[in-house]
Parts: sequence; structure tokens; C-alpha cells
Amino acid sequence: MSGDRNASGPRQRSGQSGRNDKKRKRKAKSKPKQQASFDPVAFWGNPELLPEPIESVSSSPDVTAAVSSLGRIPIPPHETAAQHSFQMVYQRAAMLASALAAASDLNDVDEDESE
Repeated sequence: MSGDRNASGPRQRSGQSGRNDKKRKRKAKSKPKQQASFDPVAFWGNPELLPEPIESVSSSPDVTAAVSSLGRIPIPPHETAAQHSFQMVYQRAAMLASALAAASDLNDVDEDESE
């Protein structure tokens, strides 16, 4: 019986190694972390080289023009349905972009149109 370690102690569930898990979970007291120095110019680059901010945004009359210039969608025999679905997605994206621009006061609105 001298070779049986668990004979005198409580029974353990299967899958436990017999080690005290509480000791393993404890973390050693660490030294307080020093805050790393952060140089925004080194990270983002020189702000003087950035372009001027955009003051207004105008929407395109045909939001599908760039994608349509690539040709028909190669999904035979559903080219027409796919093209229509993609056009709806492009128009919705343009509408949302226009709404964001309007919310930020970036829409380029002519004074004649607003009256």
C-alpha cells in the first residue's frame, strides 16, 4: 500500500491529475507595467503631408458606371438576374453613403435645388 498515493486520501474524479489546480491558476505578483511611449508621428506619419480635408461630396448620377464598365457578370445562365441584384446593392450603398454625407453636412447641394 505504500506505492498507492490515493489510498489514504479522498477519491478523485476521473480526468483530474491530482495536482492542486488552485495553485496553478494563481499568478505571480508582477511589477507594475510601465506605460509605453507612443509617438503618433512615427505611427501615422507626418500630418503636414496629408491632403486637405474634403468640404463637400457630390453623388454620381450613375452609381453602377464603374462596375458596369467591366462587362457582364459571368454567372451563366443567371447573368441578367445577377446584374440586377448587384445594381440594387450598388444603389443602396450609394444611398447610404449619401445619407452619411448629409448627416455630416458634406452634401454638395446647389442653392437652386434646395428651393
